[in-house]
Amino acid sequence: MKHVGTKTIETTRLILRRLELTDAEMMFRNWTGDDKVTRFLRWDAHKTIDDTKNMIQQWVNNYQYDTTYYWGMYLKDGEMIGTIGITITSEYDFKGELGYKIGSRWWSQGYSSEAARAVIDYMFCNTDIERIDAFSSVENPASKKVMEKVGMHYEGLLRHYYKTRDGFHDCTLYGIIRNEWEQIMRSDIIKKYFQAWINKDIEIVKQTFSENALYSECYGPEYHGLSQIVKWFEDWNNRGQVLEWTIKRILEQNETLIVEWYFKCNYDGMVDGFDGVTIADFDDDMRIVKLCEFQSKAEHYYPYEA
Repeated sequence: MKHVGTKTIETTRLILRRLELTDAEMMFRNWTGDDKVTRFLRWDAHKTIDDTKNMIQQWVNNYQYDTTYYWGMYLKDGEMIGTIGITITSEYDFKGELGYKIGSRWWSQGYSSEAARAVIDYMFCNTDIERIDAFSSVENPASKKVMEKVGMHYEGLLRHYYKTRDGFHDCTLYGIIRNEWEQIMRSDIIKKYFQAWINKDIEIVKQTFSENALYSECYGPEYHGLSQIVKWFEDWNNRGQVLEWTIKRILEQNETLIVEWYFKCNYDGMVDGFDGVTIADFDDDMRIVKLCEFQSKAEHYYPYEA
């Protein structure tokens, strides 16, 4: 496997970075000393800050190896609220296991899902990992929700899979493989692109298309290359405002997305709306290389209804 080690990741609300010994006080106060957090772990809550320092030191020692993927979760103000990591379970099979812990004060606020999505993206973008799985006790439904929110799929029940102070636990197993992650990424890219029209965000447009992309509008015009697409976006938004671009559904076949939508705009003072379909082809770098739009301006009517 290709490895890159633990590098800093920034999300909307979090900084994920390597643990440091100076984090011990926060870590002990916020979660390692909390019985509620360690209930589903194989080890008991720490009794002293020295226990936490020893744990951190083990991870600090492991950071010298690029096969180590373990981050502290920090709010933007620097407060440490948990940890998250990927354990490489098989180099030969290109697979790893996701695990996370977060202080009880930050439960049910989406932080674990935000961190987990960022770490999964990091692994698939920067390594050649093929599969990431995770498991949680059936008595811990909050953890299961995290796995579902980040796009992992339920794969089965593992009976008496591991033991804690409360005894043996049955666990639910979730997993995600590379092509499933790629599908999620392509869907996210097209959603952000549609939203970019509403927000007039040209930077998203620049990130969405390849340099040699072809864009075919639903009423005829074609734009060849990123520079023409950007100029069209700027010219159009100088005269108009997208009021709504609602995605009804997304279908996927290999590297192609088919998107059904409703579009409404104010252009040169005239408000118009219509249904349509976009067909978008992506390259291996997750950029759109060809996009074709088709529209239906006819009003719907029902000739056989009374």
